[in-house]
Amino acid sequence: MAARLSGNLSRADIRESLKVLGWGTNHRGYGAHAITNENFGLDVGLEVPFFFNHNIDKLGNNDGYLPTVFPLPRLWLSWDFPEELSVAMSLSPGGLYSSVTTFGLSGQWVFMRDERLAYSAVFSYNYANAFGGDLIAHSPGLMVQISKNLDIWQPFAAFGFISANGAVKKELAAPGVDSGPYTAPATHLALGFRLDVMAQMVFQVDLIGTRPSAGLLFAHRF
Repeated sequence: MAARLSGNLSRADIRESLKVLGWGTNHRGYGAHAITNENFGLDVGLEVPFFFNHNIDKLGNNDGYLPTVFPLPRLWLSWDFPEELSVAMSLSPGGLYSSVTTFGLSGQWVFMRDERLAYSAVFSYNYANAFGGDLIAHSPGLMVQISKNLDIWQPFAAFGFISANGAVKKELAAPGVDSGPYTAPATHLALGFRLDVMAQMVFQVDLIGTRPSAGLLFAHRF
């Protein structure tokens, strides 16, 4: 069943919907490799983010539909460049799940790498665009991530900021209520780990504002 928001939404309802869908569909770059990719520098895989709907389908006239836990499978790739730079992208076509389309892009720079202590520090700019029939959200963010290289696995922690900006369809707003755009900024904390064996698995838990979410990535290195 396609995801949909309720009608007769107040300003507070629209901001709440923006927080759930704008923050929940944020793009995860997962940081640069603590272990440098020695081949083509390309990672291609499948990411499955999960976030909670926080009952936004019950706002307004209580006529919406969203799964309680919202999985959003996405195609994901990352490419390493010289000078410790990398770019990551993600895409979830609207027909893949619940009619919500997302596109994400991030640029990452390893500004510190200590071989003796086996850690690296990454600065990243992340951007996500999510749109369906009811809402359009643009969510840029900045993060700093610290990774520890423990051979085949690499734990990491990150801190930053995100700002979801968007609007709903005009017919979903209550009479006299502007459909948008609205802005929902928040702090962004993340913890996770990367396993680098024959394939790559990354698990990341996020806390955006007070809203938890998570992402799981399976990728192959070329």
